[in-house]
Order: sequence, then structure tokens, then C-alpha cells
Amino acid sequence: MLLYAVLIFVGLLGLGRCQCTTNGYFPHETQCDSYYECRNGTVIQGFCPDGLVFNDESSYKHLRCDLPFDINCQNRPYMQPAQGVGNCPRRWGMYADETNCGKFYNCVDGHGFPFDCPEGLAFNERRGVCDWPDLVERCDAEAYLGFQCPEPTAYELQDFVNPPYAHPRDCAKHFVCVATYYGKRLPRLLSCDAGTVFNPSTRTCDDPVNVPGCENYYGAQEDPFNKRQTLRRQGR
Repeated sequence: MLLYAVLIFVGLLGLGRCQCTTNGYFPHETQCDSYYECRNGTVIQGFCPDGLVFNDESSYKHLRCDLPFDINCQNRPYMQPAQGVGNCPRRWGMYADETNCGKFYNCVDGHGFPFDCPEGLAFNERRGVCDWPDLVERCDAEAYLGFQCPEPTAYELQDFVNPPYAHPRDCAKHFVCVATYYGKRLPRLLSCDAGTVFNPSTRTCDDPVNVPGCENYYGAQEDPFNKRQTLRRQGR
């Protein structure tokens, strides 16, 4: 599609005319947030709103400006000068908070609406999703999660691809330490299913009665149904 558009417009843009046989929108050859509209033989260059890019693969027939995630701008790397406001580097888009990995802003015409990722996840600005912190370049996973992975023993690596470790303060949570491409292991925060806690001895989620110190973890937090289930498991 890009080659087709270039062939249409090369040598003709200076005149503001084109010999296109079909009206429509075509990508700019170098700028991802710019496009050409071919209307009845006339070329009109346009720009997407600041922060959006032209999506040449959209199924919509009309102008297709979209968020940049999953849109290939490799051969069209340039963008118009940013018109950022406050927490929005550009007027439209989704942007990570500068100090908190788990927070991001959905920017709508320069107004930044704050959102929080689910616990343990960090905002991946490149993909536009909440992701594992170790996959987010600008996030220090260890500092963000407050856990540093120990060097696994040979025994641990025989049993676990990603060794799990107990959370130091929360019975129902645990960390798994995944190997990165540069060799260092970084933590990911996981939660056990409701009604269970992490058992450091078996390295699995287990009934609270089997984990010393976590027997009463749910206690008053349980609703009546879960409490009855727990009492039944305890033989009461």
C-alpha cells in the first residue's frame, strides 16, 4: 500500500494535483501521523491529532487516525512536533507516569485521566497495556515490587523453571523469578486463588491450615459461604 501511494504522489505533490484513479486516504511516505487525501484528482496533505497515527490497515473507509499501538511506523518514523500538556506528552494517547510504574494517563485532547494497573503490573507504554514489570523498559521491577530474587539453587532449578518465593508480608501472594535475556532473574507478583495461601514448604498454594502463621489469614475477611467451607475443611 505504501509503495502504491508513493507512486501516485511522487513528482506531483508540489502542484497539489495527482493522477489517482480512486479517492481515498494514503500514508505519508516518512511521517506516521500524516496522510494524503486524494479527492477528485487533488492531493490534500493532512495530519492526525497530536499523538495519533495514520492506520493504513484499518477497515474503516473514512479517515483512520488511531493510537500507535500495533501500527507499523518503522518506515515512517517521523511525527509532528509534540503539543504536550501536563501529564500528557502529546494531546492524545496513553502515557506512563514518570514516577510510578503502575500508573498511567489516558490523554484525551490534552486532558490526562489517571488509571492504575492491577497490583503487581506496570504500564507498558510501547504496547499500551499493563504488563509484567520486567517487560517494561523504564521500570525497575525489583524496586517497584520490593523484592529481589535470590540466586536459585541447583535443586530449585530441577523442580521449577521460574522458582517461586513467599511474599514477606502477605500469605496469599508470592513471587516467581523469571530469567531475563541478559541472565538476571526478576520478580513477578502472583496471587493464590481465593481461600488459599502460599506454602513455602511445598512452593504451591495451599489450604491456610497447612501453613504455619497463615491459618487465620482470611478470618473476618471471609464471607459466610467461604467461612463455612473453611470450617468444613478443618473438620469443625
